[in-house]
Amino acid sequence: MKLFNVQSDSLSSLFLYSTIMFANIDYKGIVDYLLKAVLGGIVWFGFKLLQDYYSVKVRSY
Repeated sequence: MKLFNVQSDSLSSLFLYSTIMFANIDYKGIVDYLLKAVLGGIVWFGFKLLQDYYSVKVRSY
């Protein structure tokens, strides 16, 4: 029986693992989540600016 000597380094193992992992990613879900997160951050930032603006106005009375 003849045995084959297969040389494997960590880079090829990492490449194989990352290829399998990236093939199973739901890209549409990630884009949807990122869009919601960005829009939510913009809305939060707008409310924060309004709060700062009106707190200065209330203090000035």
